[in-house]
Amino acid sequence: MRTKKEQALLEILESVAAAHGFELVDLQISGAQGARVVRVFLDRAPEAGGLGIDALAEANAWVGPVVEELDPVSGRYTLEVSSPGIDRPLRTTAHFARFVGETVHLATESFEGRRSWTGELVGLEDVPVRPAGAEDAREGEALILLNIAGTVHRIPYGKIRKAHVKGRVDFKERDQDVI
Repeated sequence: MRTKKEQALLEILESVAAAHGFELVDLQISGAQGARVVRVFLDRAPEAGGLGIDALAEANAWVGPVVEELDPVSGRYTLEVSSPGIDRPLRTTAHFARFVGETVHLATESFEGRRSWTGELVGLEDVPVRPAGAEDAREGEALILLNIAGTVHRIPYGKIRKAHVKGRVDFKERDQDVI
């Protein structure tokens, strides 16, 4: 759960990021008092130049002042501006829609007797009206469809506390021209 300051910072950074041609993937604030870390995860489409070190340096120039102005944590903190990495966080339904077909991990409130889910993201489903027998789904809330061992689970988006793509590295798929 985000604090009001964190939510306000998230919303402002989303807007500012979009104005600069970036996507705000996520915002995380962690650490103990005096050693806090504010992490801003950004992405940029390949056709806009992608997200290399130069793009991150450019982004740092406008992220820093926005964070300073809103001052989301009391005292000193370290600001990190980075790419989402191989285990990319999934925060919005648009993020989930974009990564259909990928293996994802979800940490949820207790739902169907579990709190941890890992499987193939097979889609999203809107719930315009609460279906009979679906007490856990809210009207208008998306359901995340996750295939685990051949069974598709419908997990209410509002039950998800944290989610990310499970990164894959296949060392067997090496470029044959590289020796």
